[in-house]
Amino acid sequence: MATSTTCSACGATFAEGALYCQNCATPREDPNTRALFVVDGTTGLFNSTFTAALVDHETSRAVRYHRPLTILVGIVDHVEFIQQDLGEAKAIELFRELGDVLSHAIRDIDTVGFLGDRFCFVLPETDQSGAMVAAEKIMHAVAANEFAAGAGQWGRLTLSLGSASVNPDRMGRQDLVATATQALLEGRQDGSNRVHLANAMI
Repeated sequence: MATSTTCSACGATFAEGALYCQNCATPREDPNTRALFVVDGTTGLFNSTFTAALVDHETSRAVRYHRPLTILVGIVDHVEFIQQDLGEAKAIELFRELGDVLSHAIRDIDTVGFLGDRFCFVLPETDQSGAMVAAEKIMHAVAANEFAAGAGQWGRLTLSLGSASVNPDRMGRQDLVATATQALLEGRQDGSNRVHLANAMI
């Protein structure tokens, strides 16, 4: 497979052996085949491999330069029943619609990806208070949308979110996805269609 020494998106030079641009997280592969490697086939969003690499990149940048960063992890409420009722084909159509709604509900500097069973929102330059504003916008966009593939019963959906922010005073590894997911799972015991904050920055 053809590769390049400079990023096709921003022109930065790839570090030796790097799979993604350290400046903008664009993958190193031939740009003509890039979409095959970074796009999730179900949702049309960035896939788990790309999203995980981007989270690591943004976390390292935020820690090094003491900049705010928040990760949101989201799960569609009652997703297990949705898949059971609609079947695989219709569920994929529904998730593709949802992916489009989510990608339009965030800022142009933010990124949303799919981790296989969860959505992940990468919000650079965003502290916890800013993340709450973003989360409310995302949840409203989902709740207000009429999903054609929902076949009536699931035409309206809601999304629950967990949130975790970088601790600027900690220089070691910070697994924001795991922390946000834990906040989400613990918080959902108190109800759905809401955002749950991690107890403290990790």
